[in-house]
Amino acid sequence: MFKMCVPIIALFLVSCGSEGGEEGLKEQLRKHPVGGSPAVMLKKSGIAESWLATIHGYLDNMSVCEDMIKPYNENPSLSDVEGTYYCQPVT
Repeated sequence: MFKMCVPIIALFLVSCGSEGGEEGLKEQLRKHPVGGSPAVMLKKSGIAESWLATIHGYLDNMSVCEDMIKPYNENPSLSDVEGTYYCQPVT
């Protein structure tokens, strides 16, 4: 069993890239784009800034993200937590 786990763990560590967390995810999204445009982060500012979702795989990721957040910014009562939604390219 141990002999099988070592290669699997090694493969996992290599596939995670040089960095973990938010920077590691950004690095992977930049290196391996999906679709016709760069990935976009759907974020919310309020009590704290939060990265809620990543939009990728569409011809125009920014347009898709903006369409998703529009109702929430126009009618804040749709959200349980105060704040403003916005879209930011993964850089």
